[in-house]
Amino acid sequence: MNTDEFKCKIDQLDSAWKDFCDAGLAVVDYLNPKVTVEIGVHFGYSLNVLSFRNTGEVYGIDIIRQDGISIPENATFILGSSLDEAKKWDTGKKIDLLHIDGDHSREGVKSDYERWLPHLAGRAVVLFHDVICYAAVWNFFIGLPDFKLVLKGEDECGDTGKTFGLGVWTADSEVAEALEKTFKKNNFSLDRS
Repeated sequence: MNTDEFKCKIDQLDSAWKDFCDAGLAVVDYLNPKVTVEIGVHFGYSLNVLSFRNTGEVYGIDIIRQDGISIPENATFILGSSLDEAKKWDTGKKIDLLHIDGDHSREGVKSDYERWLPHLAGRAVVLFHDVICYAAVWNFFIGLPDFKLVLKGEDECGDTGKTFGLGVWTADSEVAEALEKTFKKNNFSLDRS
């Protein structure tokens, strides 16, 4: 399936991630992750994006399995708490790409980040969805050390007048520079935080 066919297929899914499909594909293409974990699958849009062209292992974790959820063939859905799954995670299986889109409270985002941080590979990237829409997500994200970038979308978050936003974080300066160049080259609307 080519990229246009893929986008047409997943466009049927309900998601606030639609503005970030191309950015997600660009991150996967650059990182070529061996292990990807998504926290908060909802209907599966972002899980599909992060699985498309991904030859590594892909896991989606959520406390609810929605009716109509779309789980890609190359992904494993785990029904459960992200915090419990982090405790059980195989410490030898380092994560290259982590997407946090579960509990949108500051404590929820902080807990997900801190519990999964020890499982990250050295060049890992962490995506934070709804970084603009939810003040709690923003307040945690902006306090992170190292490289942070915010991608802006067009879809508005409820009646707030804000977009959802996708935060991109990495501790690796080489990865940070390459992703920033990729995003600029592809004309993504972004802010350096």
